[in-house]
Amino acid sequence: MVNIFEFTDFRDYLKAYFEDRKKADSRFSHRWLAGRLDLYERNITSVTISINTEMYGAIRKKIDDFRQDLLALTDCVQPAQRVYQVNFQLFPVSKLIRMRG
Repeated sequence: MVNIFEFTDFRDYLKAYFEDRKKADSRFSHRWLAGRLDLYERNITSVTISINTEMYGAIRKKIDDFRQDLLALTDCVQPAQRVYQVNFQLFPVSKLIRMRG
């Protein structure tokens, strides 16, 4: 499992992350394609939104809070039966539009 704190360059982290993801995909994709992967074992969702710079900060805080909530929720789970990777990404897909005023 990739630990972001092991990397000084974010690109190296992403490379290692995607390598781990590829390994996981190859372990489970044959079950997915054969219809044998339980839908509750994997949840992939995304959303594209339009926001302003003030909303960016609010959304980033919600992501940070949710990550901390997940860590607190799972901290006392013993014995653990499986490791899951949970990802949060918030990045621009367009250029910044400067408002004239």
